[in-house]
Amino acid sequence: MRYHEAERHTGDIFYSSLVSRSSGLAVHDDYEIFRVARGRCGCIVEGSEYELAAGDVIFILPGERHMTEAHGSDKCYGQLVRIGRGYLAHTIPDVTDAAAEKPAGEMNCIPVGIARKYGFDAIFEQLHGYALSDRRGAETSLRLCSLMLVSKIGEILRYEYSPGELPIKKNIKKITDYIAENISGTINLDGIANHLYLDKSYICRLFKHETGLTINNYINISRISLAKQLIAEGMSPRDAYTRCGYNDYSTFYRAFRRCAGIGPEEFRRSCEDD
Repeated sequence: MRYHEAERHTGDIFYSSLVSRSSGLAVHDDYEIFRVARGRCGCIVEGSEYELAAGDVIFILPGERHMTEAHGSDKCYGQLVRIGRGYLAHTIPDVTDAAAEKPAGEMNCIPVGIARKYGFDAIFEQLHGYALSDRRGAETSLRLCSLMLVSKIGEILRYEYSPGELPIKKNIKKITDYIAENISGTINLDGIANHLYLDKSYICRLFKHETGLTINNYINISRISLAKQLIAEGMSPRDAYTRCGYNDYSTFYRAFRRCAGIGPEEFRRSCEDD
């Protein structure tokens, strides 16, 4: 991603691209997520030291004491997201409950390999684009991407850092894997239930409880995220929609506009302008 300064504050969510410098000890009442875009820096959270390089992500919970350390004269360019504690607890409480179980100062760093596995590069690029955009719906899209980011962190805490996955967590992972593998085709509850040999009603309750999203919402967000990626890479919207599992362009258009706040052709033009 080309680096341009950007800052946006929606009330509950704050995004900024910045140059990270050494800072004193700080404590916030917000959830703070920082991704290194270029360079290196250090971060200390509750006494635990983390060395961060390009692509690494660190997340800090409300009340965790932390400070940043610059490495000499080297500049570290990064992207910062802050999300209000009350807003996140209201929108996806199950994720915040999972994060609250994390010991203070432990498991704060998401290394670049895991971050890319969960699509953080694309999410942060979208956040940056929405922060720069003056188009209608940009703030709504910024909120959506921020919630997706937190949802991904919840998945990482459950599946990457927890010793010994429980059967419930394994089922959620099977659902998200099934959706990813079939994103270009038809996905419905019957297919997921048959794949997992579980009751549809149980799957719906389980997924909502563990991720904070309904299965249909997760599918739509995943499909539109793929569509944005394909369009940003140069594919026309009318070619992209079939790759994302939509049977007709009008349905795709409505879903895209609902998730992104703008239509797919408008999004394509904004990519060409960048």
